[in-house]
Amino acid sequence: MKFIHRDNYSQRYKILADFIDEGDTVLEPGCGPAILADYLPANCSYSGFDLNKSFIRYAQKKGLSVYYGNVLKPESYCPADIVVCVDILHHLPPAERGEVIDNCWRITKKKLIICEPYRGGREKKWWFEYIEKDGINNPRLEEIWNKEELQKQMEEGFDKIPNSYPREITKLGKDFIAVYHNI
Repeated sequence: MKFIHRDNYSQRYKILADFIDEGDTVLEPGCGPAILADYLPANCSYSGFDLNKSFIRYAQKKGLSVYYGNVLKPESYCPADIVVCVDILHHLPPAERGEVIDNCWRITKKKLIICEPYRGGREKKWWFEYIEKDGINNPRLEEIWNKEELQKQMEEGFDKIPNSYPREITKLGKDFIAVYHNI
């Protein structure tokens, strides 16, 4: 992760955490090694789930509430003030992405935060597919949104979150961060 995001690695988690208030309950579907938990404000209750058992063991050794779950299965989710999806949509086939957003939006009490990278046109296909493998899935470079596509998807709530809900979109490096307010 640090290699992929370089100078923006810590900055992106700090930006994500800035949208979370002290005392919020936070759920991170597809949490990986649960990096976000290290950046949360005081007194937040963090939980996450993932399919990768190595990530789960790592996060549990840090004392975090992380469990085995699938982002495509509604029963993996529990209601939370804030739901944060960091780098998970591009790991899924395009046909499954909307289902994940539906699952997240359904249980979000305050905000849904989505952080996704976009394809910049200079990536080497073999390198991308090698570095993005996490033992569970095999993302394909050609299925990653380019900058304009991702920005449009976020502005339109991925065709899942109605335009009547306020949203904020921030660009950081080759990532976009969208915050959807469930008010």
